[in-house]
Amino acid sequence: MGAGKTTVGRLLAAKLGVPFTDSDHVIEARAGKPIPRVFADEGEPAFRQLEHEVIADLLHGEDTVLALGGGAPAHEAPAPSWPRRRSRSSTSGPATRRR
Repeated sequence: MGAGKTTVGRLLAAKLGVPFTDSDHVIEARAGKPIPRVFADEGEPAFRQLEHEVIADLLHGEDTVLALGGGAPAHEAPAPSWPRRRSRSSTSGPATRRR
């Protein structure tokens, strides 16, 4: 059973008139494999680096409601390259960014 970030994120995106993006799906697309396989093949540090890069790219891109994986807010390195202006509904739920 999930936390509901996709359901809530899609509803919020529809209300705001912006797309919904799940960072986990973008990570898997960029890696060319499921997240558990990234962990198995490359280890957690490599996954966290990829996760950081994907989220930074998404936050610097078009307006979106962004769902983050549960470990993303706990990662030590993201803050310097992530834009300062953003709001999060929870630590692992959808984040919104508007220009």
